[in-house]
Amino acid sequence: FWIPDRGFRRPPNGLIITKTFCGGYSIKSSPIYSNLTQDQFLNECLRYENKPIRDDALHYDIDLVKKMVHLIRDPFDNIVSRFHHAPKSLISEEEKHLYEDNSQGFRSFCSDKIDRLSWDRDLASFLGDKLWDVIKEIPCRTDFLRYIFWHNHVFQIAEDTRLPNLIIYFERYNTHWNETIAELLSFLGQRLKGRDPVHFVGEKAYRNFYNDGEVDAIRTAYKVLATKETWESIQHYFVDESLDTDSTKVSTLRLSEKISGNANIGSGPDIAWLMSFPNSGTSYTLRVLRTTAAISGATNYGGETKDRVVSIYDGKSSGPFWIPDRGFERPMNGLVITKTHCGGYFLRPRPSSSLILSEDQFLNECLRYEVEAVRGINHQYDIDLVKKIVHLVRDPFDNIVSRFHHERKIRMSEEEKQIYEINSKGFRAFCSDKIDLSAWDSELSSFVGDTVWDILKDVPCRTDFLRYIFWHINAFQVAEQTKLHIMMVHYERYDTHWNETLTDLLDFLGHSVEGENPATFIKGKTYRHLFEDREVNAIRTAYKTLATKN
Repeated sequence: FWIPDRGFRRPPNGLIITKTFCGGYSIKSSPIYSNLTQDQFLNECLRYENKPIRDDALHYDIDLVKKMVHLIRDPFDNIVSRFHHAPKSLISEEEKHLYEDNSQGFRSFCSDKIDRLSWDRDLASFLGDKLWDVIKEIPCRTDFLRYIFWHNHVFQIAEDTRLPNLIIYFERYNTHWNETIAELLSFLGQRLKGRDPVHFVGEKAYRNFYNDGEVDAIRTAYKVLATKETWESIQHYFVDESLDTDSTKVSTLRLSEKISGNANIGSGPDIAWLMSFPNSGTSYTLRVLRTTAAISGATNYGGETKDRVVSIYDGKSSGPFWIPDRGFERPMNGLVITKTHCGGYFLRPRPSSSLILSEDQFLNECLRYEVEAVRGINHQYDIDLVKKIVHLVRDPFDNIVSRFHHERKIRMSEEEKQIYEINSKGFRAFCSDKIDLSAWDSELSSFVGDTVWDILKDVPCRTDFLRYIFWHINAFQVAEQTKLHIMMVHYERYDTHWNETLTDLLDFLGHSVEGENPATFIKGKTYRHLFEDREVNAIRTAYKTLATKN
Protein backbone atom coordinates (compact mmCIF):
# COMPACT_ATOMS: atom_id res chain seq x y z
CA PHE A 1 0.00 0.00 0.00
CA TRP A 2 1.13 3.53 -0.70
CA ILE A 3 2.41 5.46 2.31
CA PRO A 4 0.21 8.59 2.43
CA ASP A 5 2.48 11.49 1.43
CA ARG A 6 1.45 14.83 0.03
CA GLY A 7 3.14 16.09 -3.09
CA PHE A 8 5.07 12.92 -3.95
CA ARG A 9 4.56 11.00 -7.19
CA ARG A 10 3.13 7.51 -7.24
CA PRO A 11 4.85 6.14 -10.35
CA PRO A 12 3.13 3.40 -12.38
CA ASN A 13 6.42 1.66 -13.13
CA GLY A 14 9.96 1.30 -11.83
CA LEU A 15 10.92 0.23 -8.31
CA ILE A 16 8.99 1.20 -5.18
CA ILE A 17 10.82 0.84 -1.86
CA THR A 18 8.49 -1.24 0.32
CA LYS A 19 8.65 -1.84 4.07
CA THR A 20 8.49 -5.42 5.36
CA PHE A 21 9.54 -6.82 8.75
CA CYS A 22 9.34 -10.46 7.61
CA GLY A 23 7.77 -11.56 10.89
CA GLY A 24 10.40 -9.82 13.02
CA TYR A 25 7.94 -7.61 14.87
CA SER A 26 7.17 -10.19 17.58
CA ILE A 27 8.89 -9.39 20.87
CA LYS A 28 6.59 -11.35 23.16
CA SER A 29 6.91 -14.90 21.85
CA SER A 30 9.74 -17.32 22.55
CA PRO A 31 12.58 -16.96 20.02
CA ILE A 32 12.28 -20.71 19.43
CA TYR A 33 8.67 -20.40 18.28
CA SER A 34 9.37 -17.23 16.31
CA ASN A 35 12.34 -18.71 14.43
CA LEU A 36 10.57 -19.62 11.22
CA THR A 37 11.41 -22.05 8.47
CA GLN A 38 12.85 -20.45 5.37
CA ASP A 39 9.52 -20.81 3.56
CA GLN A 40 7.60 -19.36 6.51
CA PHE A 41 10.01 -16.46 6.72
CA LEU A 42 9.62 -15.72 3.01
CA ASN A 43 5.85 -15.89 3.40
CA GLU A 44 6.06 -13.34 6.21
CA CYS A 45 8.09 -11.06 3.94
CA LEU A 46 5.37 -11.35 1.31
CA ARG A 47 2.42 -11.10 3.69
CA TYR A 48 0.38 -7.91 3.74
CA GLU A 49 -2.37 -6.67 6.02
CA ASN A 50 -5.48 -4.76 5.12
CA LYS A 51 -5.97 -3.42 8.62
CA PRO A 52 -9.71 -4.01 9.03
CA ILE A 53 -9.26 -7.58 7.80
CA ARG A 54 -6.16 -9.22 9.24
CA ASP A 55 -5.60 -12.36 7.20
CA ASP A 56 -2.39 -14.40 7.34
CA ALA A 57 -3.25 -15.86 3.93
CA LEU A 58 -2.78 -12.53 2.14
CA HIS A 59 0.46 -12.63 0.18
CA TYR A 60 1.70 -11.06 -3.00
CA ASP A 61 3.81 -12.99 -5.49
CA ILE A 62 7.59 -13.18 -5.02
CA ASP A 63 7.99 -12.48 -8.74
CA LEU A 64 6.82 -8.91 -8.08
CA VAL A 65 9.94 -8.36 -5.97
CA LYS A 66 12.99 -7.33 -8.00
CA LYS A 67 15.54 -6.10 -5.45
CA MET A 68 16.24 -6.10 -1.72
CA VAL A 69 17.57 -3.41 0.60
CA HIS A 70 18.74 -5.15 3.77
CA LEU A 71 18.98 -2.73 6.70
CA ILE A 72 21.31 -3.65 9.57
CA ARG A 73 21.87 -1.89 12.88
CA ASP A 74 24.31 -2.50 15.73
CA PRO A 75 22.57 -5.30 17.69
CA PHE A 76 23.11 -3.59 21.05
CA ASP A 77 21.51 -0.36 19.84
CA ASN A 78 18.81 -2.31 18.00
CA ILE A 79 17.69 -4.29 21.05
CA VAL A 80 17.58 -1.21 23.31
CA SER A 81 15.65 0.65 20.62
CA ARG A 82 13.11 -2.18 20.67
CA PHE A 83 12.74 -1.51 24.40
CA HIS A 84 12.07 2.17 23.64
CA HIS A 85 9.38 1.20 21.12
CA ALA A 86 7.80 -1.55 23.22
CA PRO A 87 4.03 -1.60 22.62
CA LYS A 88 1.52 -0.47 25.21
CA SER A 89 0.53 -4.11 25.62
CA LEU A 90 3.95 -4.60 27.26
CA ILE A 91 4.38 -1.33 29.15
CA SER A 92 1.33 0.53 30.39
CA GLU A 93 1.34 4.20 31.35
CA GLU A 94 1.35 3.16 35.00
CA GLU A 95 4.47 1.02 34.47
CA LYS A 96 6.63 3.55 32.65
CA HIS A 97 8.17 4.80 35.88
CA LEU A 98 9.43 1.26 36.52
CA TYR A 99 11.25 1.10 33.19
CA GLU A 100 13.05 4.40 32.82
CA ASP A 101 15.29 5.19 29.87
CA ASN A 102 18.52 4.05 31.46
CA SER A 103 20.47 0.86 31.98
CA GLN A 104 18.53 -0.12 35.09
CA GLY A 105 15.18 0.49 33.43
CA PHE A 106 16.24 -1.53 30.40
CA ARG A 107 17.47 -4.43 32.52
CA SER A 108 14.26 -4.45 34.55
CA PHE A 109 12.22 -4.50 31.33
CA CYS A 110 14.24 -7.45 29.98
CA SER A 111 13.90 -9.37 33.24
CA ASP A 112 10.17 -8.70 33.71
CA LYS A 113 8.87 -8.74 30.14
CA ILE A 114 11.26 -10.48 27.75
CA ASP A 115 13.48 -13.14 29.33
CA ARG A 116 10.85 -15.41 30.79
CA LEU A 117 12.07 -18.12 33.12
CA SER A 118 9.57 -20.53 31.57
CA TRP A 119 11.57 -20.35 28.32
CA ASP A 120 14.97 -21.09 29.85
CA ARG A 121 14.70 -24.86 29.68
CA ASP A 122 13.67 -24.83 26.02
CA LEU A 123 16.41 -22.35 25.18
CA ALA A 124 19.05 -24.42 26.95
CA SER A 125 17.92 -27.52 25.05
CA PHE A 126 17.77 -25.62 21.79
CA LEU A 127 21.17 -23.94 22.03
CA GLY A 128 23.05 -26.57 23.98
CA ASP A 129 24.36 -26.23 27.52
CA LYS A 130 27.66 -24.59 26.56
CA LEU A 131 26.12 -21.83 24.50
CA TRP A 132 23.29 -21.34 26.99
CA ASP A 133 25.86 -20.84 29.75
CA VAL A 134 27.46 -18.11 27.64
CA ILE A 135 24.30 -16.01 27.17
CA LYS A 136 21.95 -16.91 30.02
CA GLU A 137 22.78 -13.77 32.05
CA ILE A 138 22.50 -11.33 29.11
CA PRO A 139 19.63 -8.83 29.46
CA CYS A 140 17.09 -9.38 26.66
CA ARG A 141 18.99 -12.47 25.55
CA THR A 142 15.86 -13.76 23.79
CA ASP A 143 15.69 -10.65 21.61
CA PHE A 144 19.37 -10.99 20.74
CA LEU A 145 18.51 -14.48 19.50
CA ARG A 146 15.60 -13.15 17.44
CA TYR A 147 18.01 -10.65 15.86
CA ILE A 148 20.57 -13.22 14.70
CA PHE A 149 18.00 -15.74 13.43
CA TRP A 150 16.21 -12.97 11.52
CA HIS A 151 19.34 -11.78 9.72
CA ASN A 152 20.36 -15.37 8.92
CA HIS A 153 17.02 -15.79 7.16
CA VAL A 154 17.38 -12.56 5.18
CA PHE A 155 20.73 -13.57 3.75
CA GLN A 156 19.30 -16.98 2.85
CA ILE A 157 16.36 -15.29 1.10
CA ALA A 158 18.81 -13.28 -0.98
CA GLU A 159 20.67 -16.46 -1.91
CA ASP A 160 17.55 -18.50 -2.64
CA THR A 161 15.81 -15.86 -4.74
CA ARG A 162 19.00 -14.49 -6.34
CA LEU A 163 17.61 -11.00 -5.95
CA PRO A 164 20.12 -8.15 -6.08
CA ASN A 165 20.75 -7.19 -2.45
CA LEU A 166 22.07 -3.89 -1.07
CA ILE A 167 23.14 -3.89 2.58
CA ILE A 168 22.66 -0.57 4.36
CA TYR A 169 24.16 -0.01 7.79
CA PHE A 170 22.06 2.37 9.86
CA GLU A 171 25.18 3.97 11.33
CA ARG A 172 26.40 5.04 7.89
CA TYR A 173 23.65 7.65 7.74
CA ASN A 174 25.75 9.40 10.37
CA THR A 175 29.27 8.67 9.09
CA HIS A 176 28.74 8.50 5.30
CA TRP A 177 25.52 10.37 4.62
CA ASN A 178 26.09 11.44 1.01
CA GLU A 179 27.57 8.12 -0.11
CA THR A 180 24.77 6.12 1.51
CA ILE A 181 22.01 8.18 -0.11
CA ALA A 182 23.78 8.03 -3.49
CA GLU A 183 24.15 4.24 -3.24
CA LEU A 184 20.51 3.80 -2.32
CA LEU A 185 19.20 5.99 -5.14
CA SER A 186 21.50 4.34 -7.68
CA PHE A 187 20.47 0.84 -6.55
CA LEU A 188 16.79 1.76 -6.88
CA GLY A 189 17.28 3.42 -10.28
CA GLN A 190 16.23 6.80 -8.95
CA ARG A 191 17.72 10.29 -9.04
CA LEU A 192 17.87 13.11 -6.54
CA LYS A 193 14.91 15.27 -7.56
CA GLY A 194 13.49 16.75 -4.37
CA ARG A 195 15.08 18.77 -1.63
CA ASP A 196 18.21 17.52 0.06
CA PRO A 197 16.81 16.29 3.38
CA VAL A 198 18.01 17.56 6.70
CA HIS A 199 21.26 15.87 7.64
CA PHE A 200 20.88 12.72 9.69
CA VAL A 201 20.70 13.34 13.42
CA GLY A 202 22.25 10.23 14.90
CA GLU A 203 20.31 8.41 17.55
CA LYS A 204 21.95 7.58 20.83
CA ALA A 205 24.20 4.56 21.10
CA TYR A 206 23.52 2.14 23.92
CA ARG A 207 26.65 0.00 24.22
CA ASN A 208 27.07 1.58 27.67
CA PHE A 209 23.97 -0.34 28.82
CA TYR A 210 26.06 -3.52 28.73
CA ASN A 211 29.27 -4.47 30.49
CA ASP A 212 32.25 -5.83 28.57
CA GLY A 213 31.52 -9.39 29.63
CA GLU A 214 28.02 -9.21 28.17
CA VAL A 215 29.24 -7.78 24.87
CA ASP A 216 31.86 -10.53 24.76
CA ALA A 217 29.19 -13.16 25.41
CA ILE A 218 27.01 -11.92 22.54
CA ARG A 219 30.03 -11.92 20.26
CA THR A 220 30.79 -15.53 21.21
CA ALA A 221 27.19 -16.61 20.68
CA TYR A 222 26.86 -14.82 17.35
CA LYS A 223 30.07 -16.32 15.98
CA VAL A 224 28.48 -19.71 16.58
CA LEU A 225 24.88 -19.03 15.55
CA ALA A 226 25.41 -16.71 12.58
CA THR A 227 25.73 -17.99 9.05
CA LYS A 228 28.91 -17.05 7.22
CA GLU A 229 27.19 -14.16 5.43
CA THR A 230 25.58 -12.82 8.60
CA TRP A 231 28.78 -12.92 10.64
CA GLU A 232 30.79 -11.21 7.91
CA SER A 233 28.16 -8.46 7.87
CA ILE A 234 28.00 -7.81 11.63
CA GLN A 235 31.47 -8.68 12.91
CA HIS A 236 32.59 -5.04 12.67
CA TYR A 237 30.32 -4.34 15.63
CA PHE A 238 32.69 -6.47 17.74
CA VAL A 239 36.12 -5.13 16.73
CA ASP A 240 37.19 -3.72 20.11
CA GLU A 241 40.34 -5.65 21.03
CA SER A 242 39.42 -5.37 24.71
CA LEU A 243 36.52 -7.65 23.91
CA ASP A 244 38.64 -10.27 22.18
CA THR A 245 36.92 -13.63 22.47
CA ASP A 246 38.80 -16.69 23.58
CA SER A 247 39.03 -18.67 20.34
CA THR A 248 38.99 -21.98 22.19
CA LYS A 249 35.65 -21.01 23.73
CA VAL A 250 34.15 -20.67 20.27
CA SER A 251 35.83 -23.69 18.73
CA THR A 252 34.45 -26.01 21.41
CA LEU A 253 30.89 -25.05 20.45
CA ARG A 254 30.49 -27.51 17.61
CA LEU A 255 27.79 -27.12 15.00
CA SER A 256 25.70 -29.96 16.39
CA GLU A 257 25.91 -28.47 19.88
CA LYS A 258 25.05 -24.97 18.80
CA ILE A 259 21.89 -26.13 17.08
CA SER A 260 20.44 -28.71 19.37
CA GLY A 261 22.70 -29.44 22.26
CA ASN A 262 22.98 -33.07 21.24
CA ALA A 263 26.61 -33.49 20.25
CA ASN A 264 26.98 -36.44 22.58
CA ILE A 265 23.88 -38.49 21.96
CA GLY A 266 25.18 -41.54 23.77
CA SER A 267 23.79 -45.02 23.24
CA GLY A 268 20.84 -45.63 21.01
CA PRO A 269 19.90 -47.06 17.63
CA ASP A 270 21.67 -46.17 14.42
CA ILE A 271 19.88 -44.53 11.52
CA ALA A 272 19.17 -46.07 8.13
CA TRP A 273 17.82 -43.32 5.91
CA LEU A 274 14.79 -43.99 3.78
CA MET A 275 15.83 -41.31 1.33
CA SER A 276 12.98 -40.51 -1.02
CA PHE A 277 11.71 -37.83 -3.33
CA PRO A 278 8.19 -37.17 -1.97
CA ASN A 279 5.30 -39.33 -3.20
CA SER A 280 7.55 -42.10 -4.42
CA GLY A 281 6.25 -44.78 -2.03
CA THR A 282 7.72 -43.62 1.28
CA SER A 283 4.69 -44.29 3.47
CA TYR A 284 4.11 -47.72 1.95
CA THR A 285 7.74 -48.76 2.45
CA LEU A 286 7.70 -47.65 6.08
CA ARG A 287 4.43 -49.46 6.74
CA VAL A 288 5.62 -52.72 5.18
CA LEU A 289 8.89 -52.74 7.12
CA ARG A 290 7.25 -51.90 10.44
CA THR A 291 4.55 -54.52 9.99
CA THR A 292 6.91 -57.27 8.87
CA ALA A 293 9.75 -56.71 11.34
CA ALA A 294 7.47 -55.51 14.18
CA ILE A 295 9.90 -52.63 14.73
CA SER A 296 8.88 -48.99 14.69
CA GLY A 297 10.27 -46.66 12.07
CA ALA A 298 11.29 -43.05 12.51
CA THR A 299 10.94 -39.72 10.75
CA ASN A 300 12.85 -36.46 10.59
CA TYR A 301 9.55 -34.58 10.74
CA GLY A 302 8.04 -34.27 14.20
CA GLY A 303 4.90 -32.74 12.76
CA GLU A 304 3.98 -36.17 11.37
CA THR A 305 3.85 -37.80 14.80
CA LYS A 306 0.45 -36.35 15.75
CA ASP A 307 1.85 -34.41 18.73
CA ARG A 308 3.54 -37.53 20.11
CA VAL A 309 7.09 -36.33 19.49
CA VAL A 310 9.46 -38.90 21.03
CA SER A 311 13.15 -38.99 20.13
CA ILE A 312 14.67 -42.34 19.19
CA TYR A 313 17.37 -41.42 21.71
CA ASP A 314 16.05 -42.08 25.20
CA GLY A 315 15.85 -38.95 27.32
CA LYS A 316 16.72 -36.61 24.45
CA SER A 317 14.62 -34.07 22.57
CA SER A 318 16.50 -34.35 19.29
CA GLY A 319 15.36 -36.04 16.11
CA PRO A 320 14.72 -38.38 14.50
CA PHE A 321 11.41 -39.26 16.14
CA TRP A 322 9.56 -42.53 16.50
CA ILE A 323 6.54 -42.99 14.26
CA PRO A 324 3.69 -43.62 16.73
CA ASP A 325 2.82 -47.32 16.37
CA ARG A 326 1.05 -49.59 18.81
CA GLY A 327 2.66 -52.90 19.64
CA PHE A 328 5.89 -52.40 17.70
CA GLU A 329 9.27 -52.56 19.38
CA ARG A 330 11.38 -49.42 19.73
CA PRO A 331 14.87 -50.95 19.82
CA MET A 332 17.77 -49.28 21.60
CA ASN A 333 20.30 -50.62 19.11
CA GLY A 334 20.52 -51.82 15.54
CA LEU A 335 19.15 -49.87 12.59
CA VAL A 336 15.97 -47.81 12.55
CA ILE A 337 14.57 -46.95 9.11
CA THR A 338 14.16 -43.17 9.09
CA LYS A 339 12.25 -41.03 6.63
CA THR A 340 14.00 -38.03 5.10
CA HIS A 341 13.03 -36.10 1.98
CA CYS A 342 16.30 -34.13 1.86
CA GLY A 343 14.57 -30.90 0.88
CA GLY A 344 12.53 -32.53 -1.88
CA TYR A 345 9.19 -31.52 -0.35
CA PHE A 346 9.37 -28.13 -2.10
CA LEU A 347 6.84 -27.97 -4.91
CA ARG A 348 6.06 -24.32 -5.51
CA PRO A 349 9.16 -22.26 -4.63
CA ARG A 350 11.13 -20.77 -7.49
CA PRO A 351 13.64 -23.24 -8.94
CA SER A 352 16.66 -21.44 -7.49
CA SER A 353 15.52 -22.33 -3.97
CA SER A 354 14.70 -25.97 -4.65
CA LEU A 355 16.75 -27.07 -7.67
CA ILE A 356 20.14 -25.52 -7.18
CA LEU A 357 21.15 -27.08 -3.88
CA SER A 358 24.83 -27.68 -3.41
CA GLU A 359 25.87 -31.12 -2.17
CA ASP A 360 26.43 -29.68 1.31
CA GLN A 361 23.01 -27.99 1.32
CA PHE A 362 21.37 -31.23 0.21
CA LEU A 363 23.16 -33.23 2.91
CA ASN A 364 22.13 -30.65 5.51
CA GLU A 365 18.50 -31.08 4.41
CA CYS A 366 18.83 -34.86 4.78
CA LEU A 367 20.07 -34.36 8.35
CA ARG A 368 17.57 -31.66 9.27
CA TYR A 369 14.74 -32.50 11.64
CA GLU A 370 11.70 -30.59 12.80
CA VAL A 371 9.99 -30.62 16.17
CA GLU A 372 6.44 -29.41 15.66
CA ALA A 373 6.45 -27.39 18.87
CA VAL A 374 9.46 -25.46 17.61
CA ARG A 375 8.84 -25.85 13.91
CA GLY A 376 11.21 -24.01 11.66
CA ILE A 377 14.48 -24.29 13.53
CA ASN A 378 17.31 -25.77 11.55
CA HIS A 379 18.08 -28.66 13.89
CA GLN A 380 20.41 -31.29 12.48
CA TYR A 381 21.74 -34.52 13.86
CA ASP A 382 25.26 -35.76 13.23
CA ILE A 383 26.03 -37.62 10.00
CA ASP A 384 27.96 -40.18 12.05
CA LEU A 385 24.63 -41.47 13.40
CA VAL A 386 23.64 -42.56 9.87
CA LYS A 387 24.94 -45.99 8.86
CA LYS A 388 23.02 -46.99 5.72
CA ILE A 389 20.82 -45.53 2.99
CA VAL A 390 17.73 -46.98 1.34
CA HIS A 391 17.26 -44.91 -1.82
CA LEU A 392 13.68 -45.16 -3.08
CA VAL A 393 13.06 -44.46 -6.76
CA ARG A 394 9.76 -44.26 -8.65
CA ASP A 395 8.90 -43.81 -12.32
CA PRO A 396 9.23 -40.03 -12.78
CA PHE A 397 5.95 -39.70 -14.67
CA ASP A 398 4.00 -41.46 -11.91
CA ASN A 399 5.96 -39.59 -9.24
CA ILE A 400 5.23 -36.13 -10.64
CA VAL A 401 1.52 -36.83 -11.15
CA SER A 402 1.33 -38.31 -7.65
CA ARG A 403 2.77 -35.02 -6.36
CA PHE A 404 -0.15 -33.27 -8.06
CA HIS A 405 -2.62 -35.63 -6.39
CA HIS A 406 -1.04 -35.02 -2.99
CA GLU A 407 -1.10 -31.26 -3.45
CA ARG A 408 -4.74 -31.47 -4.50
CA LYS A 409 -5.70 -33.54 -1.46
CA ILE A 410 -3.77 -31.56 1.15
CA ARG A 411 -3.74 -27.94 0.02
CA MET A 412 -6.48 -27.23 -2.49
CA SER A 413 -9.83 -25.71 -1.65
CA GLU A 414 -12.99 -27.39 -2.88
CA GLU A 415 -13.30 -24.67 -5.52
CA GLU A 416 -9.78 -25.38 -6.79
CA LYS A 417 -10.46 -29.10 -6.94
CA GLN A 418 -13.20 -28.39 -9.46
CA ILE A 419 -10.65 -26.64 -11.66
CA TYR A 420 -7.87 -29.19 -11.25
CA GLU A 421 -9.65 -32.52 -11.68
CA ILE A 422 -7.82 -35.85 -11.62
CA ASN A 423 -7.36 -36.21 -15.34
CA SER A 424 -4.99 -35.03 -18.03
CA LYS A 425 -6.69 -31.67 -18.41
CA GLY A 426 -6.71 -31.01 -14.66
CA PHE A 427 -3.08 -32.04 -14.30
CA ARG A 428 -1.95 -29.84 -17.18
CA ALA A 429 -3.92 -26.88 -15.85
CA PHE A 430 -2.30 -27.35 -12.44
CA CYS A 431 1.17 -27.45 -13.99
CA SER A 432 0.50 -24.34 -16.04
CA ASP A 433 -1.09 -22.32 -13.24
CA LYS A 434 0.90 -23.43 -10.19
CA ILE A 435 4.23 -24.97 -11.18
CA ASP A 436 5.59 -23.78 -14.53
CA LEU A 437 5.51 -20.05 -13.91
CA SER A 438 6.64 -18.09 -16.97
CA ALA A 439 8.64 -15.76 -14.72
CA TRP A 440 11.01 -18.67 -14.06
CA ASP A 441 11.66 -19.53 -17.72
CA SER A 442 14.72 -17.33 -18.09
CA GLU A 443 16.22 -18.73 -14.90
CA LEU A 444 15.58 -22.32 -15.95
CA SER A 445 16.92 -21.78 -19.44
CA SER A 446 20.10 -20.30 -18.02
CA PHE A 447 20.42 -23.13 -15.52
CA VAL A 448 19.95 -26.15 -17.80
CA GLY A 449 21.22 -24.56 -21.02
CA ASP A 450 19.36 -23.55 -24.15
CA THR A 451 19.51 -27.00 -25.74
CA VAL A 452 17.88 -28.83 -22.84
CA TRP A 453 15.45 -25.96 -22.27
CA ASP A 454 14.22 -26.12 -25.87
CA ILE A 455 13.54 -29.83 -25.35
CA LEU A 456 11.73 -29.39 -22.04
CA LYS A 457 9.93 -26.08 -22.27
CA ASP A 458 6.58 -27.50 -23.42
CA VAL A 459 6.45 -30.46 -21.02
CA PRO A 460 3.81 -30.05 -18.27
CA CYS A 461 5.35 -29.65 -14.80
CA ARG A 462 8.78 -29.35 -16.36
CA THR A 463 10.11 -27.66 -13.21
CA ASP A 464 9.11 -30.62 -11.06
CA PHE A 465 10.70 -33.04 -13.52
CA LEU A 466 13.89 -31.02 -13.05
CA ARG A 467 13.53 -31.13 -9.28
CA TYR A 468 13.22 -34.92 -9.56
CA ILE A 469 16.40 -35.46 -11.56
CA PHE A 470 18.55 -33.06 -9.55
CA TRP A 471 17.26 -34.54 -6.30
CA HIS A 472 18.33 -38.03 -7.35
CA ILE A 473 21.69 -36.76 -8.61
CA ASN A 474 22.33 -35.29 -5.18
CA ALA A 475 21.15 -38.47 -3.44
CA PHE A 476 23.72 -40.56 -5.29
CA GLN A 477 26.37 -37.96 -4.60
CA VAL A 478 25.61 -38.06 -0.85
CA ALA A 479 26.05 -41.84 -0.86
CA GLU A 480 29.38 -41.47 -2.63
CA GLN A 481 30.53 -38.59 -0.43
CA THR A 482 29.63 -40.30 2.87
CA LYS A 483 30.72 -43.80 1.78
CA LEU A 484 27.53 -45.17 3.33
CA HIS A 485 26.15 -48.52 2.20
CA ILE A 486 23.24 -47.90 -0.14
CA MET A 487 20.39 -50.07 -1.40
CA MET A 488 18.28 -49.03 -4.35
CA VAL A 489 14.58 -49.87 -4.14
CA HIS A 490 12.41 -49.30 -7.19
CA TYR A 491 8.82 -48.75 -6.14
CA GLU A 492 7.50 -50.78 -9.09
CA ARG A 493 9.31 -53.91 -7.83
CA TYR A 494 6.78 -54.18 -5.02
CA ASP A 495 4.42 -55.23 -7.82
CA THR A 496 6.73 -57.38 -9.94
CA HIS A 497 9.12 -58.84 -7.32
CA TRP A 498 7.32 -58.54 -4.00
CA ASN A 499 9.02 -61.31 -2.00
CA GLU A 500 12.52 -60.59 -3.28
CA THR A 501 12.21 -56.86 -2.59
CA LEU A 502 10.95 -57.35 0.95
CA THR A 503 13.59 -59.98 1.72
CA ASP A 504 16.38 -57.79 0.36
CA LEU A 505 15.18 -54.84 2.44
CA LEU A 506 15.00 -56.84 5.66
CA ASP A 507 18.45 -58.35 5.07
CA PHE A 508 19.96 -54.94 4.35
CA LEU A 509 18.56 -53.55 7.61
CA GLY A 510 19.49 -56.60 9.67
CA HIS A 511 15.85 -57.40 10.44
CA SER A 512 13.90 -60.63 10.28
CA VAL A 513 10.23 -61.42 9.86
CA GLU A 514 8.73 -61.07 13.33
CA GLY A 515 5.29 -59.68 12.66
CA GLU A 516 2.54 -60.32 10.17
CA ASN A 517 3.29 -60.81 6.52
CA PRO A 518 1.57 -57.77 5.03
CA ALA A 519 -0.91 -58.13 2.27
CA THR A 520 0.48 -58.40 -1.22
CA PHE A 521 1.21 -55.06 -2.80
CA ILE A 522 -1.80 -53.53 -4.50
CA LYS A 523 -0.49 -51.65 -7.44
CA GLY A 524 -1.76 -48.11 -7.80
CA LYS A 525 -2.51 -46.36 -11.03
CA THR A 526 0.16 -45.39 -13.49
CA TYR A 527 0.04 -42.08 -15.30
CA ARG A 528 2.22 -42.36 -18.39
CA HIS A 529 -0.95 -41.94 -20.45
CA LEU A 530 -1.29 -38.33 -19.23
CA PHE A 531 1.75 -37.45 -21.34
CA GLU A 532 2.11 -37.43 -25.09
CA ASP A 533 4.82 -39.58 -26.69
CA ARG A 534 6.83 -36.50 -27.63
CA GLU A 535 6.75 -35.34 -23.99
CA VAL A 536 7.99 -38.71 -22.75
CA ASN A 537 10.77 -38.58 -25.34
CA ALA A 538 11.62 -35.03 -24.30
CA ILE A 539 12.03 -36.07 -20.66
CA ARG A 540 14.13 -39.05 -21.69
CA THR A 541 16.43 -36.88 -23.80
CA ALA A 542 16.76 -34.24 -21.07
CA TYR A 543 17.45 -36.81 -18.36
CA LYS A 544 20.13 -38.55 -20.44
CA THR A 545 21.84 -35.19 -20.75
CA LEU A 546 21.44 -34.00 -17.15
CA ALA A 547 21.75 -37.23 -15.15
CA THR A 548 24.98 -38.56 -13.72
CA LYS A 549 26.05 -42.10 -14.57
CA ASN A 550 24.38 -43.54 -11.44
